[in-house]
Amino acid sequence: MKESKLWSLHIFSGAILLILLGIHMVIMHFDKILNLGDSLAWKSVLSRMQSTSHTVIYLLLLLFAVYHGLYGVRSLIFELNLSKKGRSVVSFIVVVVGLVALIYGGYAIIAGHMAKLS
Repeated sequence: MKESKLWSLHIFSGAILLILLGIHMVIMHFDKILNLGDSLAWKSVLSRMQSTSHTVIYLLLLLFAVYHGLYGVRSLIFELNLSKKGRSVVSFIVVVVGLVALIYGGYAIIAGHMAKLS
């Protein structure tokens, strides 16, 4: 039962990633077509990061990408027919790596949101 819930979350996170990556692609790579200005200019980057909606989108993108990616890696490693202890060790490592990635990435996103325009 637990694995089916984790798998369902994996599928759900993939669907959410498609939506969030679509938003990201439009903003970052169709800037010239949609006349949004230069998306890589420093002022544009800072103004995007200070926008609450962009900050929330980036935090959600981070959360779903870390879960989706690490669950996928965990599933691939589990196909090696590990022992129960081996599976526990792999799960623990995946959780630790995921938490570190979330803390580091979240810090970077929040720091960008709090940065002062100069």
